[in-house]
Amino acid sequence: MRINRKHWLEENIQSVEDKFANGELDSLDVIRQYGVIIDYAMNKALPESTKQFRASMKTRSLAYWK
Repeated sequence: MRINRKHWLEENIQSVEDKFANGELDSLDVIRQYGVIIDYAMNKALPESTKQFRASMKTRSLAYWK
């Protein structure tokens, strides 16, 4: 998991959205591993919110995970 953490936060948002829609990822994986914020009413990723959340994760959590 440690090796993949940085990669997960750089994964294409649309790719993560597609994996969620296909059932490959659950709602917890989407946010905890990939840092993608989903509008669950529409099942669509929110790009700006995701960008901000990922930036926060990179400075707070990812720095700790290294």
